[in-house]
Amino acid sequence: MDVKVGSGAFMPTYELSAALAEAIVGVSNGAGVRTTALLTDMNQVLASSAGNAVEVREAVRFLTGEYRNPRLFDVTMALCVEMLISGKLAQDDADARAKLQAVLDNGKAAEVFGRMVAAQKGPNDFVENYDKYLPDRDAEQGGLCRRRRVCR
Repeated sequence: MDVKVGSGAFMPTYELSAALAEAIVGVSNGAGVRTTALLTDMNQVLASSAGNAVEVREAVRFLTGEYRNPRLFDVTMALCVEMLISGKLAQDDADARAKLQAVLDNGKAAEVFGRMVAAQKGPNDFVENYDKYLPDRDAEQGGLCRRRRVCR
């Protein structure tokens, strides 16, 4: 379970997010569904972009190895490691990380994403030609946003 914490999250403080995570894990495990939770920081965007099309572009670039934002890589790996271990598809952290890195490096992760897009009636060549399908928009004015409180 990925429980967000910070200004862009449902729970704004670490303490509230930790309590929520403990409650979710407790209920799930009590119902017989083995569950773990990680707290992820939403005080800033996870990667280099925010917004539907630009986030999809960044995801494709990540999966194909064109560019992997370090923060996105760390969070993605942590969540996927938990999933592989919980699903008994990896024995430990090192085994899970090796398997995850392998599917990123050999293109299998990007291939599966492309099949998911096609299964939802998207273009069959989306991964290979994502720029053709994703709108490219320039900002109306230049500037820098150093910090923004997302939720009030």
